[in-house]
Amino acid sequence: MAGVKGFRLAVAAAVVPLGLLLMLPGLTLAAPAPTPTGPTATPTGPTPTGPTPTPSAVVLRKLPPPTPIPTTVDVAVTGKVVPAAVRPGQDATLSFTARNEGILPAGDVRVAVPLPAQMTVVKATASQGTFDGLLWSVGALPVHKAATLTLVVRGSTPAFVTATAALVGSTPRDGDTRDDLATAALRVAPPAGIRAPRADLVLNARVAPELTGPGDPVTYAVTVANKGPDPATDVEVADPVLTGTFLASSVSAGQVVGMPVLTGGPATAARWRVGTLAPGASATWGIRTLATVGVQGDPAVLVTQSGAEDPVGGDTVARAVPKVNAADLALTRDVSNSTPSFGQEVTVTVTVSNAGPDLARGVTVNDPFGAELVFASASMEVGDYDDGRWAIGDLAAGAAATLTLRARVVVAGPIRSRATVEGKPGDPDSANNVVETLLVAGSDSPPHLPVFRTGLPLPYTQIRLSTMEATVVGGLMMMFGLVLLLHLRRA
Repeated sequence: MAGVKGFRLAVAAAVVPLGLLLMLPGLTLAAPAPTPTGPTATPTGPTPTGPTPTPSAVVLRKLPPPTPIPTTVDVAVTGKVVPAAVRPGQDATLSFTARNEGILPAGDVRVAVPLPAQMTVVKATASQGTFDGLLWSVGALPVHKAATLTLVVRGSTPAFVTATAALVGSTPRDGDTRDDLATAALRVAPPAGIRAPRADLVLNARVAPELTGPGDPVTYAVTVANKGPDPATDVEVADPVLTGTFLASSVSAGQVVGMPVLTGGPATAARWRVGTLAPGASATWGIRTLATVGVQGDPAVLVTQSGAEDPVGGDTVARAVPKVNAADLALTRDVSNSTPSFGQEVTVTVTVSNAGPDLARGVTVNDPFGAELVFASASMEVGDYDDGRWAIGDLAAGAAATLTLRARVVVAGPIRSRATVEGKPGDPDSANNVVETLLVAGSDSPPHLPVFRTGLPLPYTQIRLSTMEATVVGGLMMMFGLVLLLHLRRA
């Protein structure tokens, strides 16, 4: 009997300190982990204080305001012609310069130079890149560096011509259109004693519909009219920065050069050779393309050639740009461990951002778990998550939202998952709307040993307790041990 009583005293004495250990703040039973093979590591550094942070809080946060594009890459285009007036058969020197005024190097710089028909190129020289008669492929432009295209041109007949050069591409993109278009006017004067005809040409441009979505068809109408008093011969109109996917082109007079031969091709700089316009006459050029978001370059259309002197300046340039509603959604998906063990829990962080330019409505992420993963929990501050579908709702331009999912691996081998995001209005770049993830789970099951945070294994069945649960259980065990000790002493 004495041996039994001593055993009971030993049990009671062991229960009390064990309960006290469980009640110590911050000491919890952790998930199973491999048994340490070396000495137990002693944690270093200050012990965190304050409340335990809530895991994986999802926050809809405003991204920092985007840096204005002109402060990154700003390719400025300038032009001049010397002399500004020549006689038929005489030469003039036309030069266009592209200079990087930004703070980052520019790559793949391209400038369209649609020369008027009455301006014949005698010689072309580029300080950098190549010129094919329409497109000047500059290439790379370091910060504050410039490249120049020099053309020796000749006018064969009396005319008033305007050479244009327009930036049509750079990497990173140039968003400051104020210095993307340059013009240089040349007067090929008639022989002495002959008066040049005068014709007031007026250019108008419009687009329909004015409000559209990315990839939707839009129609441009460009009209040139002669208000007199004289006929205008050899009239030409240029669109240096035609963008988008070309669908169709038609003119009421003359012909267009520089457009793609087949529909569905990328639109480029084009020239409309109108011909002769009598006083009071007009002609129209219709272009049908697919709407594009964030068109680079100055969308100007301008009269570049006429056989008559224009007495009124400022009305030979027109612009028409549709408002393209779009929300560029991007999806990222990060996994805490790409090679988890069988039975281990993984954390999946899904983030959706809206690069604009407009508010995204009805934003939804579909991220279903397959049979290889067992859903454990989801946390977010925005929207609702149910059975693999995260309904966010509205997401402002420049904002982002994050969802954190936890799941347990229940199979060994490769685990593939796929997440997608969608919303309204249309997305101009759908390539970043899908994310695929591959996990490779190990085949060995981890030992079912609860481990203290210090790494001490206990030979019992796996137990997972939160700090609150451990405190409650520890208190009950300590009370039980004290009661048992008192009872045994009285006995």
